[in-house]
Amino acid sequence: MTPRERVRTALCHRQPDRVPFSWGFGATPEMTVVLKEYLTAKGLDWGRLQQAADDKIWAGPDYTGPMPKNGNTFVGIWGIQLATQNYGAGSYEEFTGFPLAGVESAAQLDDYPWPDPAAYDYAGLSAAIAKANPEGKKAVNCYGGYPRPGHAGGGRGGGIRAPAR
Repeated sequence: MTPRERVRTALCHRQPDRVPFSWGFGATPEMTVVLKEYLTAKGLDWGRLQQAADDKIWAGPDYTGPMPKNGNTFVGIWGIQLATQNYGAGSYEEFTGFPLAGVESAAQLDDYPWPDPAAYDYAGLSAAIAKANPEGKKAVNCYGGYPRPGHAGGGRGGGIRAPAR
């Protein structure tokens, strides 16, 4: 069973050959260093192991819309607030604000500032997916991601390009 077939089978509520697996957001940079050192000592390659184990790839269009605010606090395209949490050896992003938490009726959603699909450049999406998944065997998790200055590639699911002026 290919990774793509495995994910599709599970999504159809049928039994795949094994549970589909994804590294999700992945290990922190600090943990990646530890994993690489540990696996190298055992004669294993972290990159190859990660690629072989993951049943899906992440791909998305480039974000070209207005940049969110910088600093310790960040608000993504969905209005969800994140704050950088330092733990000594590194840091991670923690969800701290939930803009729809107080919504009690569908009518309240009409005034919510939903993300604008026009804030993305879809022109290179098919090529990016084909490059990341040349044999078409992996499932594709395709979304816009969080446009975040300072993050390589703008976070999973899309790079950041400066908006046209």
